[in-house]
Amino acid sequence: MVMACRNKMMMPYPDHNIKFPKSPLYVDLGRASVTCSFSLSSDTERSIRTIQGLLNKVELSISAYDTTWAAMLPSGGLKKQEVGSWSLDSKDCQLVEDSISSRLASLLSLRRWRGDIIEKLGLEPYFRREIERILDETYKSWQKKNEEIFSDVSCCAMAFRFLRLRGYDVSAVSPMFTNVTTILELYKASQLIIYPNEEPLERIQAWTTTYLKDQLLNQSIIDKKLHKEVEFTLKNYHGTLARVLNRRCIELYDIDKHHILKTSYRDLLTLAIQDFNSCQALHQAELLILERWYEKNELQSSRIPKRVLQSSYFMITADAFEPELSDARISYAQTCVLVTVVDDLFDNCAPREELVNLIQLVKKWDKNSFTQCCSKQVKLFLLALYNTVDELAEKAFVHQGRCIKQDLISMWQELLEGMLTELDWWRENSAPTIDEYLSVGRTTIGAKICVLTGAYFLGPKLSEDILNSEEMKSLWTHASTVGRLLNDIQTQQVFDNNMLNCPSRIHCAKNTGR
Repeated sequence: MVMACRNKMMMPYPDHNIKFPKSPLYVDLGRASVTCSFSLSSDTERSIRTIQGLLNKVELSISAYDTTWAAMLPSGGLKKQEVGSWSLDSKDCQLVEDSISSRLASLLSLRRWRGDIIEKLGLEPYFRREIERILDETYKSWQKKNEEIFSDVSCCAMAFRFLRLRGYDVSAVSPMFTNVTTILELYKASQLIIYPNEEPLERIQAWTTTYLKDQLLNQSIIDKKLHKEVEFTLKNYHGTLARVLNRRCIELYDIDKHHILKTSYRDLLTLAIQDFNSCQALHQAELLILERWYEKNELQSSRIPKRVLQSSYFMITADAFEPELSDARISYAQTCVLVTVVDDLFDNCAPREELVNLIQLVKKWDKNSFTQCCSKQVKLFLLALYNTVDELAEKAFVHQGRCIKQDLISMWQELLEGMLTELDWWRENSAPTIDEYLSVGRTTIGAKICVLTGAYFLGPKLSEDILNSEEMKSLWTHASTVGRLLNDIQTQQVFDNNMLNCPSRIHCAKNTGR
């Protein structure tokens, strides 16, 4: 059975006193096949174009840049101009060279900082090409060991984190630490250990963790927002969903910290809030669509409550939240609910002849054979399954360019036959070997059918060759094994805590020593 999480949906983010137009959302509830469409408002499109321009052409004001640069130079041969900039003796070639180098470093660093902020605010989907260009530019600088990256510890740590998260081949360095903000960035970079014996990262992780914990304990971080960010990051770096981090970044975002180009950063915050609210409105509309589907197929008459639908939808939406993935979210949630409904039929010992009848009718896949249903609950489930699979296959044809209906039917047959095998083991009081149990349990956990159904709507074309490849088979084997065992461990704990007999088949296999 697919275990659904019980977390509540995130509510729309308050608008921070920024006035937005109503969400650009259209929901059609008048047809049997219900759809959502999402479009950007003119204000949002204008903001996106503005920010794209800033990413493609990063500039610093004369005074803001030069004042910062001047502070790092020797006092001789330097004077301030009326316009606010600084001039230097053109005969001093070293100062001229430093000026050009420092300006380039400042511009490239600013571009990377903007890319990082865009990611934190959840706006990356709008600026993928611009961010890819920044990443390629940063990687070239990293390979050349350019001073523009390695002379700034925060910039170096951020560049490392940015590149490694996106698959670039970069190795860690051992920088000197300075302030809390820099050390926090180093801490984040040190969490990305993916190779054995990455000692520099291990050392950085150890001392940054200790340092930041001491700063929190001693109340040494005066900036309240920075204090909250450090506290949150230490507790939740690997255990927090992207959209939760986006919302928290919006809450902690401080425009006043960005003294340079403050207006453009305000545009980013405005766009982030509008995007978050619009996306949440779309998710809530999709949930209404799913509830209508649930009621139309009379699933409320089953033993599965509506909260299973809600938690199934939350599981996929927590990660695949982008507007264009609407079909993926809806198809995943529908499949999870149907798997849970049929799992309940098997778990609650429906007569074997009813379950065999169900499997036979799924193999036939002919609505004219509904008269052969031997019970109301079998007919109810079959009708919901037929209608949903037919609708999903029709939608998926647009995404995949081929009919996937038989693929879906085959996965349902495999799932139902596996559930019947497990039921027979239980009724006959026989214990399979661990290998026998897992060969069936990998299917009955429902991971493959739920995830793959949704994956047809994620964008990439999934051909028969890809689905039948050894790499794909290995992926499903490992992912489904982990899911099966985690489910069994949790089930065992529940029954142990309640002093009940554990129904887990793996428990029986373990006790027989096979």
